[in-house]
Amino acid sequence: MKKSQLVAGVEGFPFVDGGEQPARLGKLFRAEYFKRTYGLSRVWALTSIVIERLFDGVTVIFCLAVGLYLAAANGQDSVVLGEVLITAAAVFGAILVAALVVARTRLSRLLGRFSGIAAQLAKRDAIAPAAAEEYAAQAYVALLARSASDRAALQARWRAVPARDQVQPRVAAAAARHAAALGAAALARDIIERSLAAEWSAPLVALYGELPALDATERAVEARRRTEKAEKWLLERPEDPQLLATLGRLCAHAELWGKAQSYFEASLSFEETRAAHLELARLAERTGREADAQSHFRRAAELSGA
Repeated sequence: MKKSQLVAGVEGFPFVDGGEQPARLGKLFRAEYFKRTYGLSRVWALTSIVIERLFDGVTVIFCLAVGLYLAAANGQDSVVLGEVLITAAAVFGAILVAALVVARTRLSRLLGRFSGIAAQLAKRDAIAPAAAEEYAAQAYVALLARSASDRAALQARWRAVPARDQVQPRVAAAAARHAAALGAAALARDIIERSLAAEWSAPLVALYGELPALDATERAVEARRRTEKAEKWLLERPEDPQLLATLGRLCAHAELWGKAQSYFEASLSFEETRAAHLELARLAERTGREADAQSHFRRAAELSGA
């Protein structure tokens, strides 16, 4: 086979099995392809191939286990098969665990490059663009989770995410949640606002109404800032039930009880939700309207059972 044919075969689908090559040499071409095209080391690519073969071995062991069970059920002598199964399970299990431990140290580097790899695969029609976008989002969500315990690390990780991926709703939601958990209210607010400016997303709108743990003064200031922004959105989306509910929550955070009630009731006029009824019930309790609170609690319970 000519070199050009080999390269074309590999480039046509990077995860080529290599079964048509002598001694499965297609696997080696995959390693070289990743090195030249995506900058991944040959060691990493070969490690991925080894892990694939190990999982193949686990599959074979499972088949042996099924065979052993059927042989025993039919009263056949299965001692030899059982010894083979135990030995193979021990060997493959030990090697698989060792390989996964070694591979774990390179996980962050791999995830960081995955977005670019997915985009390249989409350009080569190896995978659909929608699938590439989904894989990239999953990679960035995983990377952000690894930095979720430290504010500086999270901010650095977020800056490293390309701008086009920062506004992807799933990625933005993950980053905003981590930022809020760390008390970085301004960062969480900015992440959500930028994403909503690019693509309107009801889950992100709902997340905008959730504030991190702040002292009373900071909480009121942050709520008012978000309320001002959300009221500007409302001029363009006056019948958006999620946006109205978010405004209700923000006004409640700012202790603007009358405005909060008005927004929640407006949200219910467009879409009746259990969450809005619960919010109105809590507001009624705060303002001493027990009958109204019980009415909303009952309706919320009815909706949860519907």
